[in-house]
Amino acid sequence: MKLSLLLAVTALLSCAFLKSSHIAVPAKAQSNILPPCPTNVISWPNLAMSPFFEEDLTLFLPSPSGLFRSTDGDSTWDRVFELPSDHWPRSVHIAPIRAATGLDVYFGFAEGTGDYPPLYSTRSMDTGSTWVTPWPEQLTDFCPREGVTNVPGVLFSSCLTDWPLQGDPSIDGIHRSIDHGHTWERVWAEGRGALDVTPSPNFSNDHTVFAVRFGFYPDANHYPIVSTDSGATWHDLSFGLCPVQSNANIRDLIVSPSFADDQTLFGRTNNAHLLKSEDGGLTWHHVYPQ
Repeated sequence: MKLSLLLAVTALLSCAFLKSSHIAVPAKAQSNILPPCPTNVISWPNLAMSPFFEEDLTLFLPSPSGLFRSTDGDSTWDRVFELPSDHWPRSVHIAPIRAATGLDVYFGFAEGTGDYPPLYSTRSMDTGSTWVTPWPEQLTDFCPREGVTNVPGVLFSSCLTDWPLQGDPSIDGIHRSIDHGHTWERVWAEGRGALDVTPSPNFSNDHTVFAVRFGFYPDANHYPIVSTDSGATWHDLSFGLCPVQSNANIRDLIVSPSFADDQTLFGRTNNAHLLKSEDGGLTWHHVYPQ
């Protein structure tokens, strides 16, 4: 667990694999080397690490040619989902669920490269060996699928459209799906929108979800909010940031894999500072830079 948390926090502080956008066909080709970055790509989707990385050493990385998987901690890779040349990957997320068939993996991609291309998602229930037929996404590209819970089928997504000058009040906020992302309902719509949503690893028992509320004038701070009833109601956690307010514009959250025991969160701020909470977000302190 400590290794998983260390890698997650390191990724939070690094220059992120930003989202880009791609349909797909089940994969072929074994490769020890990942494909080179094409010169026309200016951003990348996220690297996804298995919730049980210390045991299975499994990673997934989207690329313009498809989704790649490593099961030996990055030494070798094979392509498990192939994308046509005019499609782009969006994101990959892994459910923190132990199943006999393997990891439950979600992969999103876009058809075409325009401003608002059609979006699709697919799912593997055996660590990427086989995939269900892709389905059209109900949410837009402003809503990355981030919050995969340990309850089968329950996902959360944060949405923030065309900031800072305009937004879509029908989309901005936090959405929840109970059918693996086929349909969505908005469960939080206060304020301007949400930047990030992160369920507790113990969601099936504590029903807790953290998110980052986007701050827009006159309240320009981005700060954490929390739900302890599976998204039905939400509470402000900004009061705990008062002692570190000068660097408290939180944009991303990481929840400890042992959250049920240690109540630990990390938050990355706009100016690349790292904050830590050891009481579920009630209070925060700086850990980087010191």
